[in-house]
Amino acid sequence: MITSLALSAAVLLAGSPAQAPIQTSAKTVSYRGMTLQVPAIWKVKKEGTALHVLTGTCSKAAVECEGFRIGGPNAIKYGDEGGKYSVKRPYQVSSGVTECVTDKKYDTGTAKNLYSGYRKIGTKKAHYTTWEISCNAKSGKPAPGHSYDQAVWYVPASKVIVVDEFGTEGLEDILAKARWS
Repeated sequence: MITSLALSAAVLLAGSPAQAPIQTSAKTVSYRGMTLQVPAIWKVKKEGTALHVLTGTCSKAAVECEGFRIGGPNAIKYGDEGGKYSVKRPYQVSSGVTECVTDKKYDTGTAKNLYSGYRKIGTKKAHYTTWEISCNAKSGKPAPGHSYDQAVWYVPASKVIVVDEFGTEGLEDILAKARWS
């Protein structure tokens, strides 16, 4: 009876029978003194002086593969349309018309600040900002229902920036557990 009650409570609270946590293997990603433990199935690609951590599929419709980027001084130096990154604007290295990250048949439109504050990357304080970025038809008119969120963690003291435009599941927890050397 007690077992049935416990299982029923688990179903009621979680929506499905209680299960043991799934164990996944991890691998280490290091960048400018920051070390992260990420799922072993994620791939890490070096792009110039930055890293692109590939976390999912590579849709033909998207501009790039699902994942997030980790950059250093160069990424920060050119992170605002060719000028120095500012926490008051989304991360965007190009000063021209750019395609929407999630669907290249649209162009990037306006950005709306959803949140601005601080989060931890390990023991360091990161300025954290999320933006909702709209997508426009090639004519320049807004494309209703087409937008994406951009999350940016910026650690000025370490000259590290993390940019996620695909809503990478678990990334905030991974960054919170980062180690610094």
